[in-house]
Amino acid sequence: MSLPFRNAFALAGLGLIAACSGTGGGAQSPCTDPATSEKYMLQWMDDVASAKKAGKLTVAQVVDIHGKAYEKLSMLKGKDMSGYCAHLDALRKDAGF
Repeated sequence: MSLPFRNAFALAGLGLIAACSGTGGGAQSPCTDPATSEKYMLQWMDDVASAKKAGKLTVAQVVDIHGKAYEKLSMLKGKDMSGYCAHLDALRKDAGF
């Protein structure tokens, strides 16, 4: 994944995380506040890049995955951080990485 695309995606998500002061998560979620959500999202993006580099994902799959992740960024604005992380987990499971 290109660095500019990763940075644009990260900035959009991190901007929404920074705007949220509450939590959206239960005890099971790795995303319980803005800091843990940011860490999780950045790790998820690194995992996507690693899967692409290892040949587990095609460029088209990466674009599709990031598009689906971007579509749900509003969950962060609504302070549903654990829900957004669950969405990222579902994308990971569906794509098999």
